[in-house]
Amino acid sequence: GTASVHPQLARRIAESRDAVRQSLVDVMGRARARGLLRKDADPAAIATVHLSLIHGYSIWELGEETIDRSFITDAHRAVLLSLMFD
Repeated sequence: GTASVHPQLARRIAESRDAVRQSLVDVMGRARARGLLRKDADPAAIATVHLSLIHGYSIWELGEETIDRSFITDAHRAVLLSLMFD
């Protein structure tokens, strides 16, 4: 993409992405510490999977709809819930 030929843009995107991921890791870590998530839940994995799915979802929004969006959101939810809860 464009960011690869614009190093400053790429750096700002990466910094923003990493900050959002770290915020999610922190929230998931606090939730696990309070007993709201599985004891073996990995906050970093949850945050990374969540952001990856969101970025992937944005690709599905391009062009014609070949997969029902509710299928994508249901799959996203199922993956996250399986990482977070028994």
